[in-house]
Amino acid sequence: MGLRMRFSPKAVLRASGALVLAGSALAGPFPLASGSSVASTATVLIPAGPFTMGSDSGPADERPAHRVDLPAFSIDRTPVTNAQFAAFLNAVGPVGSRGERLFDIDDPDARIHARDGKWVADKGFENHPVVEVSWAGARDYCAWVEKRLPTETEWEKAARGTDGRKYPWGNGPPDKTRAQFNARYNQTVPVDSFPAGASPYGVLDMAGNGWEWVSSAFTCLILIMQAMAARI
Repeated sequence: MGLRMRFSPKAVLRASGALVLAGSALAGPFPLASGSSVASTATVLIPAGPFTMGSDSGPADERPAHRVDLPAFSIDRTPVTNAQFAAFLNAVGPVGSRGERLFDIDDPDARIHARDGKWVADKGFENHPVVEVSWAGARDYCAWVEKRLPTETEWEKAARGTDGRKYPWGNGPPDKTRAQFNARYNQTVPVDSFPAGASPYGVLDMAGNGWEWVSSAFTCLILIMQAMAARI
């Protein structure tokens, strides 16, 4: 599993690719990143207000389209990179205090490896989105930088804005100027490669280049609505 984390500064990933983190401090039994060499990621403020979440024409777990009102929050402009996550591993290690595996060190797809007693991003992949991070690893990384994972709702608003568009950049089909797609498995690119694919708020890599973790548990909206109707 991989992830991509984004963060937001004290205000507010999906799987198999890279990490996304949003702000608000979390307590953790590990040293915080303050004063470390972790490069900070620019954040983007997502304004308060409603947006259309989901789709009436997509897969079942996206239906129906519905209005959601959110308070303002911030989110990282780009995904968490291998270099950033390597710094976390050097501070915390690949296994958490509760015995949870934070990073799949044995997976051949991993782009971070131990060398001379330190965790180091593979040469040429330092600025690529980190992969092979567990959900627990995403959660703990966020806490380490005094932030948190975004909810699914926050992530989707940051990706599509308020006009119901299909992709972060609009409704036009993906192409090689907007996103990393139709690529080989685990063929990532640097996180700032596609400025033309930015969301309405300027958030990058919200489509392609890896799935992203969020804090929300996966639940089909239709099943939720059916359960609520059964209680009426």
